[in-house]
Parts: sequence; structure tokens; C-alpha cells
Amino acid sequence: MFRVVCNEIRVKTVLPIFVALGAISAIALSASSFAQAESSDVERIFASVVGIATKVPADARTAPIIGTTRLGSGIVIDSEGLIVTIGYVLLEAEHVLVFVEKDKPLEAKIIGYDVDSGLGLVRAIEPLAVVPMRLGNSSEVAVKDQVLVASFASPRQVTPAFVISRDEFAGYGEYLLERSIVTFPPHESNVAGAAVVNADGRLLGVGALVVQNIPVADQAVPGSMFVPIDELKRVMGALLHEGRNAAPGQPWLGVYVVDQNPGVMIARVATDGPAQLAGLVQGDVIYALDTTPVENLPQFYRQLWSTGDAGVSVSLSIRRDAQLLHVDVRSADRYGWYKFPGT
Repeated sequence: MFRVVCNEIRVKTVLPIFVALGAISAIALSASSFAQAESSDVERIFASVVGIATKVPADARTAPIIGTTRLGSGIVIDSEGLIVTIGYVLLEAEHVLVFVEKDKPLEAKIIGYDVDSGLGLVRAIEPLAVVPMRLGNSSEVAVKDQVLVASFASPRQVTPAFVISRDEFAGYGEYLLERSIVTFPPHESNVAGAAVVNADGRLLGVGALVVQNIPVADQAVPGSMFVPIDELKRVMGALLHEGRNAAPGQPWLGVYVVDQNPGVMIARVATDGPAQLAGLVQGDVIYALDTTPVENLPQFYRQLWSTGDAGVSVSLSIRRDAQLLHVDVRSADRYGWYKFPGT
């Protein structure tokens, strides 16, 4: 579908990375280097990448953290205007607009949000005159694969990249992906809801954020992190019919934690969340969960989620300054904490 070549100026700064990938002659650092014969294909594929703008009430749980006005991209994935995007753009929103063209907003409604993957679905109220992007198989994506990243900007921004990591990703808000997709160079525009696409024009993942310190070629480099599209396939039916993952909710504590080595330190607690109600505060270090030592974020999350469904009580051993304390926390279902408009 596409072939791209190097741009001399940008290669000077990223040459060691591409040498390590063994792919200098294959990558472009400018979307303008697509072969002319394939330009119509590229335009057709990326016309399905749209803009999304949302308005969130000031009293929403996530408003102090993410803001009340959010912008991102989305990808049209069916002929009836269904769009997938990164969920935090939609979370608790009362008003959603979709942009196929910059100055022509269309009303849309939220269809569903999956707290586990972080993906969300919206549907445009009016038909969209674009060809949907086909879903690929993210399980087939490997390090060194050449991809394209596209976001809705003015005009749409399409940049070539390489996959540099398929490792797990642990977010500080009780979030874990077993196999994220990280690409390099980082996308120059807002990566939220952007599409990462393979050579056949199929959607491989949805943009989440820029991550730092990915080890490549004896260097630590930044990259764009994408939620694999197979995560959407797993919950698509439930999101369309119920608006959320139909499986029992995982136990949620309402803590935002960072690695302490060993243990995890609470950087923030969710207002009125289980951890705050149990008396946990910023700076507490969790060093054990139900007597099992906490080593790092991924192990902490897996141990927490293995205790049962949302609502189960967990015992945390914490260090607060020079004190060692034991705190029982009644977990909750995260969906119930958010303030969804109209509920």
C-alpha cells in the first residue's frame, strides 16, 4: 500500500535508532514522500480519521485532571458512523462533536466506554461521507514493523514510524495493557485517538499518549503508545449493546501510583474513592497486598485484580513516614464513581 524513504534532516537525529532497526532505506519522516500512484489510496484510508471535541461538566470527576474541553482524533470503523477513540476524550462528556472537515462539526453521541482497555465508541448523528477503516490484527504486530500514524489536524497529519515495543504498559491510574504498541518517532500532533495503520491500510491501534524512556539501540527514546485494536474486538459487542464491558468489574481502589522499588507510592487518591474513604493519602507507600509483597505496578495490579470482583475488601500494608500501617479498603466498580451525564 505504501513505501516511504528517508528525509535527510530528520535522519541526523534518529539515525542510530533506524540503524538498530535495520530499516533506514524503508522509512520516511515526511508523509509527502508517498508514491504518487498510491496517493488516492492513502487519501481514502485516512479520510476515515476524524476530529473529536467534547465538553465535560465542571463537576465531573475527571474535570480537574483532564479538563472540561477535550480534543482528539477518532477512526470511523463502520458505514453508520461508528467511531473508535481513546476513552478519556469521551469520559463523562455531555456534548460530543465530530469533524470530518475542520469547520463543519457534526453532533455525535457516546455509545460506550471500556475502563479496562481505555477505548471508547461514539456514533455520528448524521451519515459520514467517508469509507470506514478496516480493522487489522494487532496480535500480528511486531517490533520493527513499519506503520503509519494519522491524526486529525489541519490538515490531517500522517507520519511514518516503526514499532519499537510490544511490552506491557502500566499506567499510574490502575491501568495495565499486556501488549501495548509503541512507535517511533513520536507523532508530532496530538496522539489521543490517532490511528496506527499497517501497509494494507488496516487499523492496528488507537493512540493514547506519548511515553518516555523506551530502550532502543542503547538509548532511551520517547514513543507514541497505542491501545491494540484487538482490545476493542474483545468488548465491541458489549459496548454496542450495554455501553460498557459486560464482565464483572475489576476491584478498583481509586489510587494513582508510581513505582517505588519495591512497592508503589500513592501520588494521588481519587476524591471520594475507596482509598480516600479508607484513609489513604498522597505519599503512602503500599508494600504488601493481603500479605503478598508489592514489587511494582504490574504485579500490584494483577494481585489486586486476582482478589475477586469489584466490591471485594483488600488489606493493604503501607508505610507512612516512619509508621507501618494496615488498612482495609472496600474496592468498588470504577464505572460507578464517574458522573455520566443523565445518570
